[in-house]
Amino acid sequence: AHGTEPDAGDERDRPAHRRIEYVAELLADRTPRTTALRPAARSVARLLAGHDTCVEPATRVLLASVDLGAPGPALHELARLHTGRPALAARTADALRSRVRRQEIVDEPELDRTAQTLAESGDLAEGLFAWAVTVACGDRTAWPVRWRARLSALRRHASPDVRDAAIRVGTATDS
Repeated sequence: AHGTEPDAGDERDRPAHRRIEYVAELLADRTPRTTALRPAARSVARLLAGHDTCVEPATRVLLASVDLGAPGPALHELARLHTGRPALAARTADALRSRVRRQEIVDEPELDRTAQTLAESGDLAEGLFAWAVTVACGDRTAWPVRWRARLSALRRHASPDVRDAAIRVGTATDS
């Protein structure tokens, strides 16, 4: 997405990359509300992911295409794009948490299974995604046993960043 185009110029700065970012943002914004866009969005995300400078927009589009009713395979695929990119994994986890929180209808048992599977891998991105789902669902439901147990398990995750994120979350107000 760069090639010979202007880089850090005073009049133009990677115009092709800016257009890619724009299209990715449009797709990421519209796809969660328009399920018919999901297959096309996944295809675009996979195409973008093949270019190192386009992995971040690819993750936004792929996240938008995740069906929260059956998120497992898509979240595992999304996590693979974060290998060696811990800062991107944290940003994507925050976006996932926001998306799950905003979702009107959530299949909690399916999200719980997905969070468990993601957490068990020991991978940073998958652990952060498990954290995101856990926190979003726990907050939505006033932290019933299921989500408190999931959070407690994340506090023992193989990745220190996942453990730290889980420890920062409170499930009750201490007096």
